[in-house]
Amino acid sequence: MNGPGRLRQRRPEDLPGLVLILRQVHEADGYPSAWPADPLSFVRATGVVEAWIAEAEGRPLGQVVLCEPGRGTLQTLVPGALEIKRLFVGSEGRGSGLAADLMARAHAGAQALERPAALQVDPRNTAALALYRKLGWQPVATAEAPWLDPDGRAPMVEVLRAPAFLNPT
Repeated sequence: MNGPGRLRQRRPEDLPGLVLILRQVHEADGYPSAWPADPLSFVRATGVVEAWIAEAEGRPLGQVVLCEPGRGTLQTLVPGALEIKRLFVGSEGRGSGLAADLMARAHAGAQALERPAALQVDPRNTAALALYRKLGWQPVATAEAPWLDPDGRAPMVEVLRAPAFLNPT
């Protein structure tokens, strides 16, 4: 790991702190594009295979989740893939490489299960898109998101596939 924090599997007691970090990220960056009615469930996610956090001194700094994808576009475009989602890092961990470390850990988790990894990203989230491209993720398609923006419309998202191999940290 390159950053000041360490990675470990997420535990239930991490969730309230992660909700606070998500609120900070939402206010600073607009992720998620619409604040969820149940932020705890949003952070927890559904279909979780594994979830990890970055932490420092016992405090969560961010997280990533590896999930079975729901039925829909991602599963059609990248058959058999596990979906990487809910990646976010709060201000305390920004600029330290933690997002890249979390992505590498999630990708390694998919590889350990001998499954490809994929994700969906709103292209308006330019920092996330830049990170994924820097890490070698490849565009597969542009598709309608499975979520709604505050205006009630589904945004168009880029579906990205993981590179063949990412060196886990």
